[in-house]
Amino acid sequence: MADAVELSRQSSRGGSSSSSSSVRRRQPTGLVGLHNLGNTCFMNSTLQCLSNVPALTEYFLRGFSSEAVNPRSRTKGRMAAAYHQLLKRMWSSSANGAERPSEVKAVVGRVASRFLGYDQHDAQEFLRFMLDALQDDLNKVSTPPAYQELDDDPSASDAEVSAGWWEYDCARNDSPLHDMFAGQFRSQVTCGVCGRKSRAYDPFWDVALPIPRKGQLRGRYGAASGSAAACTLDDCFGGFVQQDDLDGDYYCSRCAKHVPCTKSMSLYRCPPVLVLHMRRFAFSLYRRSKVTTSVDFPVQGLDVAPYCFPGSPAADSSTVYDLVGVVNHMGSLGGGHYTADALNADTGKWYNFNDSRVSSTSSSRLSGSSAYLLFYVQRPKG
Repeated sequence: MADAVELSRQSSRGGSSSSSSSVRRRQPTGLVGLHNLGNTCFMNSTLQCLSNVPALTEYFLRGFSSEAVNPRSRTKGRMAAAYHQLLKRMWSSSANGAERPSEVKAVVGRVASRFLGYDQHDAQEFLRFMLDALQDDLNKVSTPPAYQELDDDPSASDAEVSAGWWEYDCARNDSPLHDMFAGQFRSQVTCGVCGRKSRAYDPFWDVALPIPRKGQLRGRYGAASGSAAACTLDDCFGGFVQQDDLDGDYYCSRCAKHVPCTKSMSLYRCPPVLVLHMRRFAFSLYRRSKVTTSVDFPVQGLDVAPYCFPGSPAADSSTVYDLVGVVNHMGSLGGGHYTADALNADTGKWYNFNDSRVSSTSSSRLSGSSAYLLFYVQRPKG
């Protein structure tokens, strides 16, 4: 597998008569590794995928200003500033080799003590923290409105209730991060005794998808399919939207007691950047385990329309997405390693980022057995 960084260096050094001509091919940007600062592969792989989300990087390279920082944020703008400076170095035409994300690591540690040392951490947990910190820094709402209990009026339509929940969230979160990553779920709980239905329209920044075990593969139409050794992303979404039976976990206000119920989930608003979290790590009272099932996921043309609630605002936007990044986890829970695969906007080609090493790869080599976080970008509608 050819090293992309070395390839770019060779092309810039030349060695043929064409290299001395006045017209030179511009060196691709963004092909920069990140030094491991001590078990920080979880951070490096996540940062590489975020770096290759075009709209996010375009904002930090072209639209970010320190004047946009919320003075009441937890980091006082230090996270946004550190990430801005790191991206500038990574996407500079003179960048070479690898960068040290030291300042990002330092800011993270100051705000979240769990990331302070050099232990291995979960990439999805870090992603949530990173996006939340950037959102906090860039939130235009310095003083959020007072807390309000959101009720589900049974006589109101889905459009009316969901709009109220969405406006409530947007009144507290107004930033470029929210514009890119925030979507909305629709969940409904139905009482198994009286039949009362209760709806909720919660915001989300990533979708956690179950990976079916043997005998659980349901697919889009509910029929069993495949084996535990492999499944499709459709199988995972099928498990996400499948109705669940909850025995005694739901308090019905009409019955005035805890009763059995059913719960269903669907997408209601689709974000421009859709992050899918494959739930590979299973936790129980007595053991922790990793799900090694290979998941077949599309690189282009993922259509989430079948998982959207009928008549929702998702129908007014594009439901088709293309993949731009994958965080991979290899190995066991105790001794695993994270890498990233990402689509470089300069070259239109795929690269593997393994801490400080960057090498060329292809979409056909993306692994379904180690894929942990998938980053999809929404296609323009029409």
